[in-house]
Amino acid sequence: MGLIEDDIDESTLGEEFSKPIPNAQLIYRNQQTLSQQQRISQIGENSGGDEVPFVSNGDENNGNNNSGGVVSDMYPIIPPPQLPNMYYPQPVDSIQSSPLTPNVSYQLVSPYQNVNIVFNNTSQKQPLVPLVPPEVEFYPLWTPVLNNNMNSYCIDQIPNPQEYSQYFNSQLVYIYVKPTVMHVDDIFLLQIQQCKGLQYLNLSNCQFKLDLFNKTIQGLKTLRAINLSNCTQITDDSIKILAKSCPLLEEVHLNGCRQLSDDSICFLVEKCQKIRILALSNCIKLTDRSILQICKSLKDVQSLCINKIKSLTEKSLGELKKFTGMKSFFAFNTLLTDTVMSELSIKWRSIEVLNIGKCINITDISLSTVAFHSFALQKLFLQRNRNITKLSIILVSQNCPSLRVLRVDDCYNLTDEAILTLKSCTKLEILNISGLWKISELSVLTLIPLLTELREIYMYRSPRITNATVDAISNSLPNLKVLRVDQSYFPGDQSIISLSKSCLQLHTLNVASLNITDQALISISTHLTALKKLYLNSCKSITDQGLTAICNLPTIECLRLDGGFQFSDQALKGLSRLPNLDTLNLSGLYNLTDSTVELIALQCRHIKNLYLSNCVQVTDGALPSVLLNLYKLRLLRLDGILSITLEPLSKMQFPQVLCLEVFNCSDTNSGYMGLTNLIAQSSIKELYCWSCPKITDSDLKVISEIPNLQIRVLRLDRCKGITDKGLKPLLQKLPNLHTLNISAIPKCSGDTINVIANSCKSIEKLYCHQNTAGDRAFTNLAEECRLLKIVDIGKCHNATDSTVIEFSINLHRLKRVVLSNNENITNASIIKMSVGCPLLKFVVMENCKNVGEIGVLALSTYCKQIQVLKVTNCPLVTDLSIVGIGRECLNLKTLYAGGTQISNSAIIEISVRENINFEELDLHNAKKISNESFTVLANNCISLKYLNLTGTGVSQENIQLFTDNCRLLNDFKK
Repeated sequence: MGLIEDDIDESTLGEEFSKPIPNAQLIYRNQQTLSQQQRISQIGENSGGDEVPFVSNGDENNGNNNSGGVVSDMYPIIPPPQLPNMYYPQPVDSIQSSPLTPNVSYQLVSPYQNVNIVFNNTSQKQPLVPLVPPEVEFYPLWTPVLNNNMNSYCIDQIPNPQEYSQYFNSQLVYIYVKPTVMHVDDIFLLQIQQCKGLQYLNLSNCQFKLDLFNKTIQGLKTLRAINLSNCTQITDDSIKILAKSCPLLEEVHLNGCRQLSDDSICFLVEKCQKIRILALSNCIKLTDRSILQICKSLKDVQSLCINKIKSLTEKSLGELKKFTGMKSFFAFNTLLTDTVMSELSIKWRSIEVLNIGKCINITDISLSTVAFHSFALQKLFLQRNRNITKLSIILVSQNCPSLRVLRVDDCYNLTDEAILTLKSCTKLEILNISGLWKISELSVLTLIPLLTELREIYMYRSPRITNATVDAISNSLPNLKVLRVDQSYFPGDQSIISLSKSCLQLHTLNVASLNITDQALISISTHLTALKKLYLNSCKSITDQGLTAICNLPTIECLRLDGGFQFSDQALKGLSRLPNLDTLNLSGLYNLTDSTVELIALQCRHIKNLYLSNCVQVTDGALPSVLLNLYKLRLLRLDGILSITLEPLSKMQFPQVLCLEVFNCSDTNSGYMGLTNLIAQSSIKELYCWSCPKITDSDLKVISEIPNLQIRVLRLDRCKGITDKGLKPLLQKLPNLHTLNISAIPKCSGDTINVIANSCKSIEKLYCHQNTAGDRAFTNLAEECRLLKIVDIGKCHNATDSTVIEFSINLHRLKRVVLSNNENITNASIIKMSVGCPLLKFVVMENCKNVGEIGVLALSTYCKQIQVLKVTNCPLVTDLSIVGIGRECLNLKTLYAGGTQISNSAIIEISVRENINFEELDLHNAKKISNESFTVLANNCISLKYLNLTGTGVSQENIQLFTDNCRLLNDFKK
């Protein structure tokens, strides 16, 4: 699911909270009665195109993120959920799918507030319109569109089961369950069997019983399109039954169905040969066999998604060239090569959407071929392709006149010439040029006035952007709708005020970390009356006056206030005047009280994501109101609030299953009955409970007995009250577990690691820092859990070279490994790991006294993608090894080499080779380094954000040079 976000917590102690829990419940019931008809009409208006699912990057976080409580590498971070379009650098296509609720000839008003039913007399068969979906960058959207001639049933929440029989009949053509509905009940599935004429079924993100689903699907012979994305319980058997029963299928979405194998996909395409749209993103078990069978059985594929399936090779991908009518192809983060992409582009003359972002093997060669043959190309995604240079971008600009969307963010090698050539793309509507450190502001100032059709611009993490760029946008793009200049530091009040007066159609504005004041916010509230999303996190110069102005914008749906000014509780009460709020981040606001939280929950009923981390005055008293009033709530963060115990929830019975998917009560006093009762009545997929001293084995046992657990992310690190006895039965019930952190649990041993190996074979991220497990348990883990991408066995003193060698033999997907504080690990195993795990990006070997020059040289030879290397206090590490890293690992961003034997030559090599990309450097107590290398470092690595030179004797002159040149440097230890 991946809802990774920032923490939020604020509360005020008891004085202002005097209403007992029953009053909150009574208010909730009264409000439901009064606003019933209003909600019916609103859901009718909002039941439009499928929402873009949350997509996790998987390997690393982009942009700022608050870790959710993990402070150091000793307790590695399980990334907290990120908000869409917040710090997730992705432009969302401005052209969305057609609304799901059309203007109809007549409409039956359901007696239930959560149902919108549209009926029409005609029941004639309707075509899929359009056949090629309107895409976002990661995978196709659901295409069937309701129209005047289609009988439909669209629900926002599961209604009263007694009403199913009234609406479910053979005339029903379309059933769509919105993502806010996490569970569909047995009666719902059984009643679908009555819909013999059903053609379109969307159950994405829903949990249901497989046996009933299998029984239901057998009766839907006329089904033409089905969406089961993120239904993680789907198995091969279910897909085979679907294929046998629905031979007319034209569109199938199975994104995130991680249990599926080649057997089911091959069977599906053999039986359903009319499929034209097939989405398989993150079906990581698929191999070349599936693609070869797709090419053999299907005749007219127009849209194919294979994102994140890294087992696909040239053998199968090259065969896709037979689909000459391909319109959209999504291969984000795959091993697609230049050879294959060139062959495909020659045949796919009508391709309109191409996503080859983060494809590390793609270079200018294949992109140039795309440019020469894809004249119809409209959307091109190249993010984080660091082998792309100005040469191919120039050709794309010259040969793709229809280009409307372009992402080149984090393509580090692009220069001003590439940016200037984009002036030929006069139809561009969405442009992302974030994180391009080699471009100057002059090229951006030249380009913007020439692209008059631009509607969305993304320039976050662009340290050369100043007021001049924002002023150019204001003067040239009056129809701009989305702007991100966060973390660019230099734009200020003057330009933001000008922007608000000129770009009146702006609906999304991210100015996080900018030095703006209340004057900018007053101007925004006065002029941007259509603004929906506003990000003010880490804006420390705004005050209550600015917040009060923003609270006069009732259109606001997403608002971030964390990390900035400490607003008063009275000012925060003004947030209750924003009835359309969907996402609210109040993390770290110390003045927030229970009464304000209750008021917001009562007036802002549509909130889905609420961040209250470290809001120290919030107490248990606010929780009943939050959970009862916010009926769409999907994410709640309470971590860091010591007054939270969850005790008021221990006996609460909610009217229906809560939509809650992500819950964080870490570093609180949460315990037994409250937590387990909440989980039993929710749809929890991500549970964060680290450092909760009152959670014990008894709690875990009760949780393990809850039926249909769907937890995929679990953090229990530093919970001193749990042992193997509690962990084992719980983990046995979580076969789809994706991420687990059991670090620093004193009584967790190899027995738990063995249970993980036997029961959680799909796990990808495991943090077991400071565990007593030994080689035998880790060997079992490596043999059984071959999908692991991240492993932390730091301070596991019973692990030796044998463990690391087993990792190298079995874990070929490994990207991040932590081996710190282990003297049993030597160069021998590091060499093996370098050869067996070539995808490594993050390697931590701090305080590994027996790892040195030869081991690090092996990493530089075989692991070219390394971005982070930490070898602090490894006395055998010398200049030669770091020089090798500098020359071979050109994506290096972070180096910790304090307490090693390196000298000036290594630092100069790193400075010259990495320069623009380099962000963090720790050289404390590296005695052989002198001011000669510091001068070179200061002049070349201007993007440094963290620098530790304690104990190196750095001169005052060089300190000043770092301060003058490295404008992003916010943590300098000297």
